[in-house]
Amino acid sequence: MRRRSLLLAASGVGLVTTARQVSAQNSLPDIVVGQTADLKGPLHDQVLAFNEGALLAFADINSRGGLFGRRLRLVTLGDDGVPERALGNAQSLINDHHAQIFFGCVGSNTTQALEPLLRETGIPAFAGFAVTDSVRQKCRGAAYFMRATYGREIEQLVQHLTTIGVNRIGLVTLAGPIGEEIHKLMADALATRKLEIAVSTPVLADGSNIADAARKLLALQPQAVVMFINGQLAADLMEDAPRIGLQSSFYGLSIVSGDVVMHRLGERARGLVIVQAAPYPWNMFDATIQEYRNLCTMMKLTVSYYGLEGYVSAKVLADALKRSGAELSRARMHAAFRTLQSRYAGMDIDFIAGGHTGSRFVELVQIARHGRYVH
Repeated sequence: MRRRSLLLAASGVGLVTTARQVSAQNSLPDIVVGQTADLKGPLHDQVLAFNEGALLAFADINSRGGLFGRRLRLVTLGDDGVPERALGNAQSLINDHHAQIFFGCVGSNTTQALEPLLRETGIPAFAGFAVTDSVRQKCRGAAYFMRATYGREIEQLVQHLTTIGVNRIGLVTLAGPIGEEIHKLMADALATRKLEIAVSTPVLADGSNIADAARKLLALQPQAVVMFINGQLAADLMEDAPRIGLQSSFYGLSIVSGDVVMHRLGERARGLVIVQAAPYPWNMFDATIQEYRNLCTMMKLTVSYYGLEGYVSAKVLADALKRSGAELSRARMHAAFRTLQSRYAGMDIDFIAGGHTGSRFVELVQIARHGRYVH
């Protein structure tokens, strides 16, 4: 796997700055980009890949003189997915590290905990992920998100399934309010087509009831099972399925890491379809994607969907900061995001039309032989 990259502190409380060194002659202060994220939990692989991509972009920008002659520097603090710790991290990033913007913060509960602080300080947050649509709405005007909403992912997936004649759909979600929100989005998308969820089962974060969830699915044998669980849990469920005779096809929303599933199951991951919120990283014709892959080759990093997402998100962030002017006032940063329209890696980024969300891009990809993605 990737492995010349972020030197994440084992304690999960401190971290890295850039992916390669730039000239130390610049006496202007760095532009500090703050991030609080779970560095050890179920989404840590996605966080690592996202940050690797972002650091590649920041290092490349810094090697060309930075922004307004200042380096971009990412400071990441681990929060273990605990809202109170995320809030404490954010306060430390502001007061101790002098962060001017938050970037790539992860999780619905932790993002929701940051919302009052974002409004109180006026510091914008950008490109958070694994954040539900309701939390995005709550943070509207304080935070800006790159990737498409879960509602958009579900609508595209349901459209695909019903188009190919699949109308008996099962759903597996994380237990709790976040999973309940996904359940409602799925139910609403099916209701517009006069369909219902055939079977729905929540899975505990520790995976202790995964076998029970598999048996519940087996009882009704849905044609397709849609998963809103992390990659490790998805692999557990897919591993149990053939043992008990569950013959459904498996689909994952973007929270499911195909890389994690493939690492666990190898060729048994074949056939899994995932809704991706970032473009195909192996596109041979897009200049931005080629640039990302070239930098990965140079730094001996693994090309991935989350890596490309981090790379593109960092470039869009730099674009917004540049538009806000050298002063980098909080009000002007907000104004820059609200009026931002651009195109990167084949994705239209439009915060004028999208409000709190810049991209509507979603694409279904399938895991094929030898760990390849087919789109």
